Order: sequence, then structure tokens, then C-alpha cells
Amino acid sequence: NPCLTFVTPTLLAGDRSLADVVAHEIAHSWTGNLVTNATWDHFWLNEGWTTWLQRKIMVQIKKNRKFFDFDAIEGRKSLTDTIMNEMKPEDTSLVLNIGDADPDDSYSTVAYEKGFTFLLYLERLVGTPEFESFFKAYIATFSGETLTSEDFRDFFIQHFQGNKKVNEIEWDVWLYGQGMPPVLPPLDQSMAKASKDLASLWVAVDREGEAPPTKNDMTSWSSPQITCFLDALHVATEDKPLQISTLQAMDNLYHLAESQNSEILFRYCQLAVAS
Repeated sequence: NPCLTFVTPTLLAGDRSLADVVAHEIAHSWTGNLVTNATWDHFWLNEGWTTWLQRKIMVQIKKNRKFFDFDAIEGRKSLTDTIMNEMKPEDTSLVLNIGDADPDDSYSTVAYEKGFTFLLYLERLVGTPEFESFFKAYIATFSGETLTSEDFRDFFIQHFQGNKKVNEIEWDVWLYGQGMPPVLPPLDQSMAKASKDLASLWVAVDREGEAPPTKNDMTSWSSPQITCFLDALHVATEDKPLQISTLQAMDNLYHLAESQNSEILFRYCQLAVAS
């Protein structure tokens, strides 16, 4: 149903902190339901576009343009892990060759994040206002229809006819090439840096006896910034868990164990179990 979205109750954290997932599912009303990939080989047209639109929506909700890049940083990390450690090479291209196999066997973050990266590359190439206008034309043109990646390519070239920058696009590499995207557009790191710097500070508290922070820097943070902080702590403490006293001091300041956000609570519990 293109006008009805089903979400798990765990997304209803009470503070809109998991609104990005809700935004993603609502965005599917346009990119997925109204305009649909012709076969599962072209699944990225659903999820790549929806991830792009989700991040555009969240920029408006957060009223912070940097949030678009910040969210994409975590997505790129997930894409790298998936391609390097999880999927077979033939399942890392945007356009798949599933045949009679189960589409679930090829399902991964590739469609989401490699697809998003391709769209971001195109947006940066032609300019944001022009690309957003293209998106509206894309939805209007293919409304109520299915399409393939080749249909998308042809429509893009037609829409930007006369724009010499379009000649730079290596369509075959992007659509059919395996592995990481051929181009990784730069992403603003400032929001992620704040999370990672705070994680480094707490590692120093734990390892070097530094005095713990007394000011709660997280009061103005979004939930993804907090999960970024916790993820950075996970990476930094893989070989040696945090001391229980450090976790207690952290919880006394940030009240992580009381969070209604399942993503935050899950990550904090992982740290606690390891300790």
C-alpha cells in the first residue's frame, strides 16, 4: 500500500530519535511503490533512491545540512564492511544477475549505500538544484511504472542533454562493476569528529587515568552522533574492554542505560557485556 507504512514498535523511542528509519519507509511511497524496479536485478533503484531521499528529509528535520554527510559516513563504513567481508564479488555490483536464485541471497547494504553513492556522485556532478529537479522529473515520468537501470541511465542522459559533464560518467563501471564505487565523493567529517574525539577522551580516562568529563556534551547531539560515539568506543576497545568503573562514570553522566533508543541501548549493553 503506497499510502501506508508499517514500522516496528522499537522505532517509537518517544523522542523522534529513530525518525530516520521512519523517513526511509515513508520515502518508499515514491521510490519503490510509485516508481519500482522492474526486477530484483535492479533493486538499487528502490533502495539507493530511498536512502538518498531519507537523508534529504532528515536534513530538513534536523535543520542541519551537515547531517546529510554525517549519516552517509556511517553508511559508507557499512558498505565497506559488506563488500570487503560479507558478500561474494558478483553480489557487489549495482546491477545484479540473480536469474532463478533467491533474491535474498544477494540482499545487502550494497543496493542502499552503493546506490546512494552513485546518486550522490551524480548530484555533485550536475549540481544539487539541477539534480533535485531531475528527481522530480524522474518520479513524474516513471510514476506507476517499473524501470531498469538502463532506463534510468537513458532518462538521465536525455534530461541533461547538452551538459558536457555527463560525458564523464562511466556508466558501465558504476552499474556493472564489482567492489567499492569507482568514486567516493568527499563527506563533511565535522559531526563525526566530535563523536570520535569524545570516544578517544573516554579511552584516555580508562587507560591513562585521565579525569572524566563533567559536562554532558551529548545534550544537543542527535542519536546517530551518540551511536557514532559508541561505535568508536567499540573499535577502540576491541582488544581490551573498558573498566566497569569507566562505564559507570559514563552512564552517570550520559544516562545511556536509561535510553529509550534501541540503537543506543544495544551498543551500550555490548560495551557493558564485554566489560
